[in-house]
Amino acid sequence: MYAIIIPFTSELYDTMIRVTASSLNNAVMRFGGVIMPFILIWSFELGPVGPFLCCGILSLISTVAGFTMPRDTAG
Repeated sequence: MYAIIIPFTSELYDTMIRVTASSLNNAVMRFGGVIMPFILIWSFELGPVGPFLCCGILSLISTVAGFTMPRDTAG
């Protein structure tokens, strides 16, 4: 997803905002990679569909957050 976002943000936002957002995205991505196995192990206690349900809910939240983000069209 990170590789898809970079071409779109280079045209919508100026360099300072883009670099800050890219760095923050990289940090959150690395932290998520560390913590996700623990979340998925916990979700197996909900049953065999627990991990799918957990990832589906997180994807839905991410989709809503992405579509509600305003676009910078000033420049």
